[in-house]
Amino acid sequence: MLRYRVLIFLMGLILVVVAGAFFLSRLTFVAQLDALEHGYARRSVESIEKAVEMQLESLSRLTGDWAMWDDTYRFIVDLNSDYVESNLNPQTMATTRLMAILYFDRDGSLRYYYAGDPDRAIRIMLSHAFLERVQSHGELIHHESTTSDVRGLLAFQGKAYLVCARPILNSEEKGPIRGSLVVIRPLDDHLLERLREIAGQHVRLSVLPSSPEAASKASFAETSLSFDDSHYTGRVVLSDLSGRPACVLSARFPRLIHQRAIKALSVYTVCLAGGVIAVCLLFWFVLDRRLFKRLSAAVEKTRRFRSLHAGPGKTPSADEIDTLSNSLNDLIETLERALEERDASQAELQDILEGYPGAMFLIDREARTVTWANSKAQELTGRSLQDLQGTDCKKTVCPSPDPKCPVLDRGRRVREEECSIPTASGQRVPVLRSVVEVTFLGRPHLLETASDLSELKKVQAELERARKMETVGLLAGGVAHDLNNLLTPLVGYPDFLLHGLDPQHPFHAPLQKIRDSAQKAAALVQDLLTLARRGVKTEETIGLNSFIESYLTSPEFEALRSTHPQVRFQRKMGSSEIHVRGSAAHLHKALSNLVRNAAEAVTDTGLVTIHGGSVRLNEPLSAYETVPPGHYAILSVSDTGLGIDPKDLERIFEPFYTKKKMGRSGSGLGMTILWHTVKDMGGFVDIRSELGKGTTVTLYLPVADPPEALEQEAAGSSALVRGQGQTILLVEDQEEQRLLVETGLSDLGYRVISAPDGPAAIQLAREESPDLILLDMVLDEDMDGADVYREVLSFRPHQKAVVVSGYTDNNRLKEVLRLGAWGFLAKPYTMDQLARTVHQALNDDGGNACRKGNA
Repeated sequence: MLRYRVLIFLMGLILVVVAGAFFLSRLTFVAQLDALEHGYARRSVESIEKAVEMQLESLSRLTGDWAMWDDTYRFIVDLNSDYVESNLNPQTMATTRLMAILYFDRDGSLRYYYAGDPDRAIRIMLSHAFLERVQSHGELIHHESTTSDVRGLLAFQGKAYLVCARPILNSEEKGPIRGSLVVIRPLDDHLLERLREIAGQHVRLSVLPSSPEAASKASFAETSLSFDDSHYTGRVVLSDLSGRPACVLSARFPRLIHQRAIKALSVYTVCLAGGVIAVCLLFWFVLDRRLFKRLSAAVEKTRRFRSLHAGPGKTPSADEIDTLSNSLNDLIETLERALEERDASQAELQDILEGYPGAMFLIDREARTVTWANSKAQELTGRSLQDLQGTDCKKTVCPSPDPKCPVLDRGRRVREEECSIPTASGQRVPVLRSVVEVTFLGRPHLLETASDLSELKKVQAELERARKMETVGLLAGGVAHDLNNLLTPLVGYPDFLLHGLDPQHPFHAPLQKIRDSAQKAAALVQDLLTLARRGVKTEETIGLNSFIESYLTSPEFEALRSTHPQVRFQRKMGSSEIHVRGSAAHLHKALSNLVRNAAEAVTDTGLVTIHGGSVRLNEPLSAYETVPPGHYAILSVSDTGLGIDPKDLERIFEPFYTKKKMGRSGSGLGMTILWHTVKDMGGFVDIRSELGKGTTVTLYLPVADPPEALEQEAAGSSALVRGQGQTILLVEDQEEQRLLVETGLSDLGYRVISAPDGPAAIQLAREESPDLILLDMVLDEDMDGADVYREVLSFRPHQKAVVVSGYTDNNRLKEVLRLGAWGFLAKPYTMDQLARTVHQALNDDGGNACRKGNA
């Protein structure tokens, strides 16, 4: 009996499923498609309206460009021919798709017009009736406000035109208003083609007959949409400047989706009916052969067995459901055992995934939410598993700013790709990411792995900075020697002449400025060497107040003030002198860079303040970098300029990083040199900036003891140390420098012999036995200074020597000093430095002291 009841049930189920599927699909599937199609048709019609409004907006901007132009402002008065020849021609009308440009004065009179055919690129004349139609709209001609913007539609003799009018002003959009500029563009086939591209359908234009009735429409355009079983018809009614309906833009859309949906529903219903019938019959056939027959045989055996053991009056049970129930109980027990085994396997897999050293995310492909993440992923994103589970993967772990998923929507394959993923704090962590497709709990998932690259990126950044510094070093080394050789006469000759002139002589001040400027140029070369860590570090005691005062009275500052007359400079200095230790030339360059940057940051009138003082910190100061406790001299420069973007502050000290135009101001090294200068002095830098309000850069430099009295006296002495007839061998390949040094040393009382190259120097050393050799490191021949000195030492082991060079490789310099050279004198140098170095070298019996003569 059970098999027949099941068969009847299946036949009824077939009828219910097929009928229900048909009516449900008709009410939902087809209705939804109809709604989508209706929305598409409505948006297409609305897009026609928006396209017309966009054309009016474009025409209005074009009208404004012409109306608010100084040339137009003058033309409306004098009607000069240059304006017409330069701007009003057929090419202009064809390019802008304009039919006419009309110029009305403030009284409403037509001063001038130019009309052209945009398709044939020829000039045409407008009819008197057309001009009267334009002039009949007073709002086009008379403007009460400088911001007036009149735009709309003009219909005339079966044609429609887009028209815009703007008041004629100067380029600063100021009055007085001298008239009105009216621009007319035809609503022609070219414009209709643009509308067809936007709507995706052919758009037809119908111009309505003019009506003398008063305006009744409240808007420029009104849309309507009608439809039947086969088509949608959309209409956009456009009103003219008077508010009367002027023309109609219409488009006809076939209802393809509706028609195909009906056909698809019919096919779907027939196929569903056939499929359900086939499945039900197959199910009944399989159920009958595999279950019912076996169940009937089992029940029959059970009945016979029970009938043999049943007592009188007892009837064995013939319920087939009991047998089926027992089978289901056995199946449930088997499933429970399988679930326990699966849970144990998942726990083992969980331990393996948690131990993986990289981050792992499991993302549901359909829901696009995070299903699971291991502990490394939680650590990397800064979120717990509870925070990650169920969240939108686009907001939590996706590295792409694209609103669409690169993997699921774009179909991109990700295999060991470098990117960055967001964290809970809003930062982004660089990772090496891979994505594979997996199945988890019967659902499609994406398994994403990400390895943290933060440390690797830091190492790469350090290597990149080292590479930049090496590049700077190569550049500095390539030009330092030649530049310093050129600067040596510019320092030496003025200095030589200054010692023979009275301070009141009229040439004394100009010569001193030439020498000082050449020394500053040499300091620039030394800046590059210092930046690349290839120069020789020098220190001296610097009085901060005197140093600031010296800069403010320098020609460099005066030149800066002359190029920035809109900037007001002021100083704020403490009452007592504060001293620091370091290179005065480098600190001067740092201050110069700061003041120049501050002045250039002020685009209009503003203030630049230079402040010098001191502060004692009892606890660490949290600034751009942490300043530890101590006694510091403060040198700060502040401005009221544009300020610095926070993202630029992070890279402001990188070499070659600049926002200025290369070749106009700045090379990208100024702030880098400042940083290294402050670090060489043991100091710290703080930068505080706010966009639109200004920037303050503060240098914290350790306070030093005041200079000794003897040091100040020596620094102030101008007397040159003279010789006593000692023989000096000068080895120099530059003739002008040989002549300078020979003249200077001879004037100081020394006997000077010179050699232009290494072999000549060795020969003279053999013959003359000089008391001291002034040895240039870089010579024109194959032998450099180190080779010459090594050869001289082979026959004069105790020969004294001073190395002189504009720049030399530190390794070669150290080699010469190890051989026994007394010290190093850097080009360019003054006569005082030359005299003191030679005197000290001749009178020092202590051997090599690795001295640098040009401090």
